[in-house]
Amino acid sequence: MSHGKRPHKVGLIAHEGDPLGLVLDDLAEAGAVYESLSGVETPIEFVRLSPAEDASGCDALVVACTSAKAAAASHEDQRVYTASSSDQGADLYIPHPERLPRLMKKPRLGMLRRGLSKQIDALIRRIQVGD
Repeated sequence: MSHGKRPHKVGLIAHEGDPLGLVLDDLAEAGAVYESLSGVETPIEFVRLSPAEDASGCDALVVACTSAKAAAASHEDQRVYTASSSDQGADLYIPHPERLPRLMKKPRLGMLRRGLSKQIDALIRRIQVGD
Protein backbone atom coordinates (compact mmCIF):
# COMPACT_ATOMS: atom_id res chain seq x y z
CA MET A 1 0.00 0.00 0.00
CA SER A 2 1.35 3.39 -0.85
CA HIS A 3 1.67 6.19 1.65
CA GLY A 4 -1.22 8.63 1.73
CA LYS A 5 -3.80 6.00 0.77
CA ARG A 6 -6.49 5.18 3.32
CA PRO A 7 -6.63 1.41 3.93
CA HIS A 8 -9.88 -0.57 3.78
CA LYS A 9 -8.77 -3.50 5.90
CA VAL A 10 -6.06 -3.53 8.58
CA GLY A 11 -4.73 -6.84 9.91
CA LEU A 12 -3.58 -6.89 13.53
CA ILE A 13 -1.01 -9.65 14.04
CA ALA A 14 0.29 -11.00 17.34
CA HIS A 15 1.30 -14.40 18.65
CA GLU A 16 -1.19 -16.11 20.97
CA GLY A 17 -0.49 -15.05 24.54
CA ASP A 18 1.74 -12.11 23.57
CA PRO A 19 0.80 -9.23 25.89
CA LEU A 20 1.22 -6.83 22.95
CA GLY A 21 -1.89 -8.49 21.54
CA LEU A 22 -3.85 -6.64 24.24
CA VAL A 23 -2.68 -3.37 22.71
CA LEU A 24 -3.80 -4.54 19.27
CA ASP A 25 -7.22 -5.45 20.69
CA ASP A 26 -7.50 -1.95 22.16
CA LEU A 27 -6.43 -0.45 18.83
CA ALA A 28 -9.16 -2.44 17.05
CA GLU A 29 -11.85 -1.35 19.52
CA ALA A 30 -10.82 2.31 19.49
CA GLY A 31 -10.35 2.29 15.71
CA ALA A 32 -13.86 0.90 15.17
CA VAL A 33 -15.35 3.59 17.43
CA TYR A 34 -13.43 6.39 15.69
CA GLU A 35 -14.43 5.05 12.28
CA SER A 36 -18.12 4.92 13.26
CA LEU A 37 -17.94 8.53 14.47
CA SER A 38 -16.04 9.77 11.41
CA GLY A 39 -18.96 9.47 9.02
CA VAL A 40 -16.82 8.04 6.22
CA GLU A 41 -18.69 6.02 3.64
CA THR A 42 -16.39 2.99 3.91
CA PRO A 43 -14.95 2.59 7.41
CA ILE A 44 -11.67 0.80 7.96
CA GLU A 45 -12.12 -2.79 9.09
CA PHE A 46 -9.69 -3.91 11.81
CA VAL A 47 -9.16 -7.70 11.84
CA ARG A 48 -7.18 -9.70 14.39
CA LEU A 49 -4.95 -12.36 12.79
CA SER A 50 -2.46 -14.91 14.03
CA PRO A 51 1.00 -14.88 12.42
CA ALA A 52 0.09 -18.10 10.57
CA GLU A 53 -3.02 -16.63 8.93
CA ASP A 54 -3.03 -15.20 5.42
CA ALA A 55 -2.89 -11.40 5.55
CA SER A 56 -2.95 -10.86 1.79
CA GLY A 57 -6.49 -9.40 1.91
CA CYS A 58 -5.30 -6.57 4.15
CA ASP A 59 -4.15 -3.19 2.85
CA ALA A 60 -2.10 -2.52 5.98
CA LEU A 61 -0.88 -4.42 9.02
CA VAL A 62 -0.04 -3.68 12.63
CA VAL A 63 2.40 -6.34 13.79
CA ALA A 64 3.41 -7.03 17.38
CA CYS A 65 7.08 -7.91 17.07
CA THR A 66 10.57 -7.47 18.39
CA SER A 67 12.03 -6.26 15.10
CA ALA A 68 10.38 -3.61 12.94
CA LYS A 69 12.72 -4.44 10.04
CA ALA A 70 11.79 -8.13 10.10
CA ALA A 71 8.05 -7.31 10.16
CA ALA A 72 8.33 -4.96 7.20
CA ALA A 73 10.46 -7.40 5.21
CA SER A 74 7.98 -10.25 5.71
CA HIS A 75 5.06 -8.19 4.34
CA GLU A 76 6.52 -6.22 1.44
CA ASP A 77 3.19 -5.66 -0.37
CA GLN A 78 1.47 -3.97 2.58
CA ARG A 79 2.03 -0.92 4.72
CA VAL A 80 3.36 -2.31 8.02
CA TYR A 81 3.14 -0.59 11.39
CA THR A 82 4.82 -2.19 14.39
CA ALA A 83 4.04 -2.46 18.08
CA SER A 84 7.17 -3.48 19.90
CA SER A 85 8.96 -3.59 23.23
CA SER A 86 12.03 -2.40 21.33
CA ASP A 87 12.15 1.28 20.43
CA GLN A 88 14.23 0.56 17.32
CA GLY A 89 11.90 1.85 14.61
CA ALA A 90 8.65 0.86 16.35
CA ASP A 91 5.51 2.80 15.45
CA LEU A 92 4.10 2.00 18.87
CA TYR A 93 6.75 1.53 21.53
CA ILE A 94 5.65 -0.45 24.62
CA PRO A 95 8.59 -0.51 27.08
CA HIS A 96 7.21 -3.00 29.64
CA PRO A 97 4.81 -5.43 27.93
CA GLU A 98 4.70 -7.65 31.01
CA ARG A 99 2.68 -4.89 32.71
CA LEU A 100 0.01 -4.81 30.01
CA PRO A 101 -2.41 -7.46 31.38
CA ARG A 102 -2.93 -5.43 34.54
CA LEU A 103 -2.73 -2.01 32.86
CA MET A 104 -5.36 -2.84 30.22
CA LYS A 105 -7.93 -3.47 33.00
CA LYS A 106 -7.71 0.21 33.95
CA PRO A 107 -9.95 2.88 32.34
CA ARG A 108 -8.75 3.72 28.81
CA LEU A 109 -8.40 7.43 29.53
CA GLY A 110 -7.66 7.06 33.23
CA MET A 111 -4.45 8.43 34.67
CA LEU A 112 -2.51 5.14 34.53
CA ARG A 113 -3.39 4.24 30.97
CA ARG A 114 -3.81 7.61 29.29
CA GLY A 115 -0.26 7.81 27.87
CA LEU A 116 -0.57 4.45 26.14
CA SER A 117 -4.07 5.28 24.90
CA LYS A 118 -2.82 8.53 23.36
CA GLN A 119 -0.04 6.63 21.56
CA ILE A 120 -2.58 4.12 20.23
CA ASP A 121 -4.88 6.94 19.09
CA ALA A 122 -1.97 8.63 17.30
CA LEU A 123 -1.23 5.37 15.45
CA ILE A 124 -4.90 5.05 14.49
CA ARG A 125 -4.79 8.56 12.99
CA ARG A 126 -1.67 7.63 11.01
CA ILE A 127 -3.39 4.50 9.72
CA GLN A 128 -6.52 6.46 8.76
CA VAL A 129 -4.54 8.78 6.49
CA GLY A 130 -2.16 6.13 5.18
CA ASP A 131 0.92 7.69 6.77
